[in-house]
Amino acid sequence: FLPWAVSLLWWGLPHGAVDHTIGAKLLDAQHPQRWVWPVAGVYFFIMLLMVGLWWWQPVIAFMAFIGVTWIHWGCGDLWWSWIREPESFPTLGSKLSFVLWRGGLPMLVPLVVDPASYRMTAEAATQWLNSGTITQEWTWLETPVVRMIALVLVVALGLITWALAPSGRKSGLNQMEGLALLAFFLAWPALPAVGLYFTVWHGWRHVQRLQGRGPAPTTFSRQTMRQFMVEAAPMTLLSILILLGLAAMVPSTAQPLTLLGIYLMLISSLTVPHLIVVTWMDKSDGLWGKNSIPVDKG
Repeated sequence: FLPWAVSLLWWGLPHGAVDHTIGAKLLDAQHPQRWVWPVAGVYFFIMLLMVGLWWWQPVIAFMAFIGVTWIHWGCGDLWWSWIREPESFPTLGSKLSFVLWRGGLPMLVPLVVDPASYRMTAEAATQWLNSGTITQEWTWLETPVVRMIALVLVVALGLITWALAPSGRKSGLNQMEGLALLAFFLAWPALPAVGLYFTVWHGWRHVQRLQGRGPAPTTFSRQTMRQFMVEAAPMTLLSILILLGLAAMVPSTAQPLTLLGIYLMLISSLTVPHLIVVTWMDKSDGLWGKNSIPVDKG
């Protein structure tokens, strides 16, 4: 559970903690201050809707969490690879297949190699609101059929992505990254692997993107790191307070997996508005445009 604990303060939870300021800048680059609170209000409202879904239909909420995270993490990797070499993604199909392939690695591979952890995590996230009462049997996640479907999807998406990518050094780099991530998720148990990916890979890349001048990522300096942590601190601390409030609703003898389930519920509720803001950023940068060339914001 250590990677998940670290993600509370380092690149995981904080990586989306400045979304309200990003949204304000996208609305009005000249006077973003006037839009910070309205954007934050809409952001918080969407988060509350997702929390309500967890209370009302936790099983549907968990499945939605998997789907939204799948798309969001895939888009995060797509943006990074597209910025590095736009010519590697000449068509909409090449972009979409890349999103499904890369986002599917942390969502599907753990289901293939460590289905027991997948099942226990699903149970922890969907049952804590009912004081441990079983609301859904998740044993089907461990069946050979489900694991085989997940394996076939991983292989098929990888092959389709490689088939649609043009030949070249940069496309080869994207493929090497994908193989490295595949090997990582095959070798590590599900919980620490996904926790490390969330913090060290996805969160870190997004924070680097935010610190770049224009859409291109840049290398962190101590000054930019300090600036980001200061800007992210208020919303990060607010999220942690909400997490502590939710954790107070369960018995003090709750297992760490139960606490992780609560954390996943909070993350999922934040991921939906976060995905909206990041998709807005992608559109502004030209990721989904016809020309497939990054917008010059220098």
